[in-house]
Amino acid sequence: MRCTMSSVSFYILAGMLLVVAVLQIVKQRIYKKMQSALDSGDYDGVITAAGSFFAKYLYRPYVLDLFRIRAYYLKKDVENFETLLRKMVVNDAYKPAERKEVMELYYHTFLFKENQKYCDELLEAIKQTKDEKMIAYDGKLYEIVFQDHTDMIEEMEEMINSKKYYGIPLGMILYGIALQYEKLADYEQAEVNFRTSLSCFYPDSIYAEAARMHMNAAEDHLQ
Repeated sequence: MRCTMSSVSFYILAGMLLVVAVLQIVKQRIYKKMQSALDSGDYDGVITAAGSFFAKYLYRPYVLDLFRIRAYYLKKDVENFETLLRKMVVNDAYKPAERKEVMELYYHTFLFKENQKYCDELLEAIKQTKDEKMIAYDGKLYEIVFQDHTDMIEEMEEMINSKKYYGIPLGMILYGIALQYEKLADYEQAEVNFRTSLSCFYPDSIYAEAARMHMNAAEDHLQ
């Protein structure tokens, strides 16, 4: 009897492990399918894959929504993009850090494109987070881009010296300083700060793309 029970337990455990392994394989395939479709420009394929039964079962809503909103954005599906973006910045199913990540990613995206409509909406959402550091530097970026402020260089340099910012926020502060120098036609300092900001961004990110574009323009002025 003991042997029989041990055998049953073994087969149950083996079956459970097999199910877990199969689900992990399915999960990886779904992710690869979504990423491949995104990379190839098959945005409808991304949306379909993210909405599948197994995708919803195996992935948290945040992961799937990141793929979907990127697909809507690149597809220029304005209605669905706006609907999903507004849902994502208030979605309690996400962790607070995840909501902030979405807010900032698309806030910065639209800053680069100088799209004030979306920036107004996203900056208001950022203010609702009560994250003073994020509100401080994102608010200054808004004033530089849309209100042509050029009087915040020293203040933003103090933000850097405070050592409270790193990664993308640090890079965006440097970017904001560089933009002010650019508006002041001090292209040497603009080029230096755009170049320095690049060290804070992934090389193939939208952040690096924007900084390189402005840096190259500054270099052209110096020739």
